[in-house]
Amino acid sequence: MQIADRFSTMPGDVFFGLKALTVLVLSGMGLAGSITESIEDLSELRVLRLDNNQFTSVILASFQRLERASELCVDGNWLVGPISFDKEMIWRLGKKLRVGSNDRLCYDTKQEGLEGVVALADVADCDSVRRSKRHDEWEQVGPGGIGTLAGSLYLVRMERVLGASKY
Repeated sequence: MQIADRFSTMPGDVFFGLKALTVLVLSGMGLAGSITESIEDLSELRVLRLDNNQFTSVILASFQRLERASELCVDGNWLVGPISFDKEMIWRLGKKLRVGSNDRLCYDTKQEGLEGVVALADVADCDSVRRSKRHDEWEQVGPGGIGTLAGSLYLVRMERVLGASKY
């Protein structure tokens, strides 16, 4: 199936009926918009590569349910917000977790056990993002920007995750 030939965004039902899929590589296919939550239904998925596209959403918390995953690459997109994986998932994926080159991603450095994790080397600390107000700039990033509705949803999510009341 040539997903990129048919879509520039990922329809919500694109993975319907593919529950046994173990490898999904959509690297560099020009996909944009939000990453579909239907990926969480791919319970057998071992390799997920969404790198070098133009996704503008948060990294889905539901990726945590991909318990069999041994490789997860989302680097080189326009992803925003905190990385919501627990330390067990981050350590399990090790060097096969690639989240870099997403200027608006951050992680909680207060979470114990993440010291020295190579995958987080060029990812900002969420506290520093909040202090520097870097999040205010994210609405203008990406080809053509990402719109105010998405921006509003992101700010609400950041407020809940970081406990901040005003950005």
